[in-house]
Parts: sequence; structure tokens; C-alpha cells
Amino acid sequence: MSIGSKILLTVMGTSVVLAAVVGTVVFYSLAQIGQAVEIVRLAEDLGTRLLKLENYQTAYAQEPSLTERRRINREWSSLEELIHSIQRLKLHSEEQRSFEVLWHEYRQTRQSLRAFLEADASQRKTMLGSLRRLEEQMRRRARGLATTGRSQVAAATQMAKGLIAVAFVAMTLIALWLGIRLALGISEPVRELVRLTNAIAEGDLQQHLDLSRRDELGHLARSFNRMTQKLREAQARLRATMVSKRLLGELIHDLGQRIEYSEAVMFATGQQFANRLAGSLQEFLTAFADQGLGRLELESVNPEEGEALFRGYNLFESTKPADYPQDHFTRGFLAQVLSQLVEEPMNCEEIACAAQGADYCQFMVFSAQGGIVSALARLDEIRVEETPAVTT
Repeated sequence: MSIGSKILLTVMGTSVVLAAVVGTVVFYSLAQIGQAVEIVRLAEDLGTRLLKLENYQTAYAQEPSLTERRRINREWSSLEELIHSIQRLKLHSEEQRSFEVLWHEYRQTRQSLRAFLEADASQRKTMLGSLRRLEEQMRRRARGLATTGRSQVAAATQMAKGLIAVAFVAMTLIALWLGIRLALGISEPVRELVRLTNAIAEGDLQQHLDLSRRDELGHLARSFNRMTQKLREAQARLRATMVSKRLLGELIHDLGQRIEYSEAVMFATGQQFANRLAGSLQEFLTAFADQGLGRLELESVNPEEGEALFRGYNLFESTKPADYPQDHFTRGFLAQVLSQLVEEPMNCEEIACAAQGADYCQFMVFSAQGGIVSALARLDEIRVEETPAVTT
């Protein structure tokens, strides 16, 4: 996962968790506030209907009529619905106690109202006073429920504010902690990479960045480790194959002092130069080029015939025009290199030479014994370990 994705997920995750926590708090608080508001509404509506019921009862006591009786029954039915609506709510302990008293008063009032409606004119006025006292008690109880409900609304609102504040503080701390973790997860590997880079700049190639990650820093660490590995390999190859031009010049000069230059001497010198090297075929050819002797390339191999074909460019022996091939040093070099790699004697002949006007020099390396040389098929895999130089 990339660093950008980690940052995005951290921000989104924090936001989602914050939204979920705040949403839960708000939902819970709104549920409590809604419950309390509903109690206040029902209690106030109950008090209003009780007042209407008293007015209808007074009118009925003064002049009984079917119309007034219907009004009383209609208001009482509405009042009963309010009572049952309050009963269905999830009341707190204090509200529940008030409702139980209200329920008891409601049942007494219902019995008194029935008796009031069935009483004759002489009893009606007496019963009206008792009925009003019961209804007044119910109004006081309803006002008490409404007051309790308002208190619950205020308490729930205050609690919601506090919980939201706590949620914001908690999520801020979590976001800060995640941000610090993310920042340290980025900065620490970068600091380590800078330290190791400085160490490599000072020449210490044994550095290794141990960082198992799948983001950009992990890719950078793997690239860094590959780079240091390549540098170590290059350094090892340089140490194993580097023969200075000065040493090569001294070698040729020493042979020249003893014997006048000839094909055999240059061939032997090329062999001696190859004997000082080690490594794979490509490392031999690279060392040849590193000494300024020219560039050699493997063109093809034929293990069945025991032959390998090479091309040469800018070889130091072909700098002047000549009537015959000039690259005897290179012949000796290639013959000895392949002899070391395939572990059997090999010869080399130059079949095209830049000194004669060809576009490039071409060399055929072949088995001195003739026949199949199966090891030629594995030239890219074979390595020659470093050994003391052999003098011929």
C-alpha cells in the first residue's frame, strides 16, 4: 500500500470513526430528548383537555343536554387516549411514580364522571365539586410530568453536549496518535536511508537497509539494497580483474626487451594477461575493455563443433592499416579465457581484421583437440575463481 493510500485511509478512518461516535451520541441523546418532549406534550395536552372537560361538566350540571353529554364523552375519550399514550412511553423511575399516581386518580375520576352523568339534578351539583377536585389533582400531576419532562430535555441536551465534546477530544487524540505513528513510520526509514547513503558515500558498501514494507519506502529500500549489492559486485569484480595499464605496459615492455615483437610473443602476452583475471566471461571481456584494449563481444557459440565466434572493436593492435591480421594479443587473450572457462585447451584465429579494412575484427575460438565442447553452451554460467597469475 502506498504512503498516499495510508494517509488517505488514516484520514478517512478517523473521520468515519468520529462520525460514527458523534452520530451514536447524537442519536442516543435525541432519543432521550424526543422521549422527554413527548411526555411534555402529552402532559400539557392532558391539562388542556381536563380544563375543557371541566367547562363541559359545568354546563351539563346547569342544563343537562344530550349535546353536552356527547362533548363530555368525546373529551373523556381523548383524555383516555392521552393517558394510554403516556403509559406506552418508557418512563424513568420518577416519571413512572408520578404516572402511577396519575393512573390511580384517572380511575377515580372515571368512576366519579360516570356517576355524575347518571345522577339526578339534586345530586349533580354536589358531585360536580368532588369531580373538579379529582380533575384538579390530575392537572397538578400532569403539570408535574411536564416539569419533569422539561428537566429531562435540559439534562439530555447537556449530556449530549458533554458527550460530543468528549468524543471530539478523544478522536482528536486518536488522530494525533495515528498522525505521529504515520509520520514516524515515514521519517525514521528516511533518516536511516540518509545515514546509509552517507556511509556508502564514505566507501562502506556493506550497508543494508532492513525494511519490509509494500509502500514506496519499501520499494526504495529494495532499490537501495540492489544498488549496494551491484556496487559490492562491481567492487569485487574490479578487485579481481583490474590489471593496471602500467602493469600491462611493463609486461609487454619486459617481453620486448628479451625478444623482438612477434606474433608468438604477443599471443603469449595475451594469454598471460588472461591468466591474471578471474570471473565470468563477461567479466573477462569487461576487464579487457577497462584496460583500454578495445571492446570484445561474443557473437555465437557452436558446442557441437567446439567453436565460439567473437567480434572486436577499436582493438589497440589494429590502429594502423596492414596486409594481414594484427590482433595477436587479443587472440592469445581469447584462447586463454575460453581455455580457463571450459577447462580444455582452446586455440584462436582472427578471420577478419579492422587493420585490413573490415568493419570489425572477428575471432574464431576452437578446441585444440577438435570435437564437441559441451561447456560452451554454459558460458554465461561458468566462473573462474581468482588464482595466482600464471606466467608463460
